[in-house]
Amino acid sequence: MSPEPVVLMLVVQIAGGDSELRPDAGYRCPTRSVPTLSAAKLRVVGRRPSSSTHFQEDYTEGVRTLDALLDKQRVPYIGWKGQGFTFNEYGNSSGTVRKISFEHNLFKSCSDTFQRRCREFSSCQKEYSSIFLPEAQYFDRDDCWGTLGWPVRSARAKEELQQIVHSCSHRATPLPLDVELSSADAYKSQLAGRLMLVRFTVSHIVDDTDCIDYFMGKIISLEPILPWDERD
Repeated sequence: MSPEPVVLMLVVQIAGGDSELRPDAGYRCPTRSVPTLSAAKLRVVGRRPSSSTHFQEDYTEGVRTLDALLDKQRVPYIGWKGQGFTFNEYGNSSGTVRKISFEHNLFKSCSDTFQRRCREFSSCQKEYSSIFLPEAQYFDRDDCWGTLGWPVRSARAKEELQQIVHSCSHRATPLPLDVELSSADAYKSQLAGRLMLVRFTVSHIVDDTDCIDYFMGKIISLEPILPWDERD
């Protein structure tokens, strides 16, 4: 049994321009890194808070610690060819301004049990139409937080979403936000510039084909530091 990943936390200011917060993650067609809609990921980039000396100092020390941890985990034969989730702000070659890129999987694989229940529900939706069930939300095209109703834009994304729902293979997974939004379409407008406490885990994958160390920060939760009607 593999050990549970350690959950880390850091207060960041959301950099809206660097983040990918469109509800379909901008998926338009298959690529090498994102071969299907179900593999698409949101990217939430955090930067050093623009105010509050306490949070600024914590952020600087947090990034320094992350960089040191990633450096220790690099595979020796790969050397420095790696893809981390801390990076220099554009134009800041000295590395004095660092940002952190966290990711969130838009879709999660459905368990065999949930797939069976969805197929059963799909075959007799009218009978259960007045009962709230997870399966009902899954097939509700008017529910923007369900899977069939999840807001995607391109023709290819819409086609693949239909295939996902038909096979009951995956379900949409909203960002784990500690606040209610009207829909995933509001992610960018509502999150950009906010001070957020990010809880996250770090994972490491070695690509022996391309000889690259991949480090990823997976979001566990996002909690606003200030009241939602206030911005830093």
